[in-house]
Amino acid sequence: METVKRCITGQHSKAEIRLHLALLAVGYWVLVYFAWRGYTAERPYSIMTHTLSALGSFDDHHNPQWFWLFSVAMVYCGAAMIPIILYIRRKLSVMSEAGAWIGSLFFILGCIAIILTGIFPDAHGKVIGNWEWRQIHLKTAV
Repeated sequence: METVKRCITGQHSKAEIRLHLALLAVGYWVLVYFAWRGYTAERPYSIMTHTLSALGSFDDHHNPQWFWLFSVAMVYCGAAMIPIILYIRRKLSVMSEAGAWIGSLFFILGCIAIILTGIFPDAHGKVIGNWEWRQIHLKTAV
């Protein structure tokens, strides 16, 4: 439990940061792969004709059954990158404390945007007032 606390706060050892990065990459791409496999043969997914966000769309012409896998992948990726940013901040703060904090802030804002991109899929339908899922998705994905 102590190791988990240490890693969440960015206090990884060299071996732990390598494992963390490997788990992040493998976990994300496995989830994206299975979301891609969820596309039907009648309407296959192609990176040439669809955006990556289409894997997370529950619209009928996209991925209505397995869209949630892409959403989980995005939330996982955004959340799992925060401890990595804290690790990098710790390493860079010896050169510039202020620069490391400012850089970390921007990276963490990016992680929050990745999480929100997963929470709000690229799909049609009202979610909050007159806002559609797609409108919120486009704001967070940019």
